[in-house]
Amino acid sequence: MASYNVENLFDDRYEGREYPDYSAELWTAQQYNRKLVAIARAVKASSSRGPDILCLQEIESELALRELRDRHLRGFGYRYLVFVPQDQVAANVGCLSRIPILRSRVHEVGSFAGVTLRHILEIQVEYEGSI
Repeated sequence: MASYNVENLFDDRYEGREYPDYSAELWTAQQYNRKLVAIARAVKASSSRGPDILCLQEIESELALRELRDRHLRGFGYRYLVFVPQDQVAANVGCLSRIPILRSRVHEVGSFAGVTLRHILEIQVEYEGSI
């Protein structure tokens, strides 16, 4: 298992909740693709097959997580995906796994100094017959 803060993986679709540095004028499809390539390179460097479970922080959307999995980590066997969207948070959390995810649970953290914090994602997996 690995946990990786990808430092703001924003997709290439402007929806208005993005940080100013990721506005439609500043964040291009080309930059987005370079970011996906860099994240995939780091995951691949962690081990030849990548971790069985990959937990990611600072993902804007399920689209970005799916594109990372389907385009850049294709062949790694990440059949299971969980993404936790939050309306008031621009960068969220998600998980890719080769091991079946039986259940996911979101723990709300609240806010700090008026800023909504990212939720915590808990997953339950089945590994070699054990939960």
